[in-house]
Amino acid sequence: MSRIIHGILDYLTGAFLVASPWLFGFANDKASSLLALGFGGFLIVYTLITDFEVAVIRLIPFPGHIFLDYLSIVGLVGAPILFAFHGAPAYVFVIVGLFDLVVTACTRKRETPDLPVMPGAGQK
Repeated sequence: MSRIIHGILDYLTGAFLVASPWLFGFANDKASSLLALGFGGFLIVYTLITDFEVAVIRLIPFPGHIFLDYLSIVGLVGAPILFAFHGAPAYVFVIVGLFDLVVTACTRKRETPDLPVMPGAGQK
């Protein structure tokens, strides 16, 4: 998949993680809620500052972004074990972690080539 699709999915996944305590009814569990907010916020922030097509400020090289993705995946999948989460939080963390693994593994690591320009476009 393209880096553009990867970035869009990162923003959506981050927002999903931030909203998940309320969507899935574990907002009263302080530990899992804070972790969901932390992982989601971290994903959004490092996507915003990655040097790629859907970033706002281009600071982190794309390979660094991919490294942070893999670290987040380990954290998401490992959190239910480390913090003994059960039920909804565990499912959310593991499923999101596995989804992110597929997205990251299927992403082309090079820049998305420019789309072809139609002949005569931009000419008066």
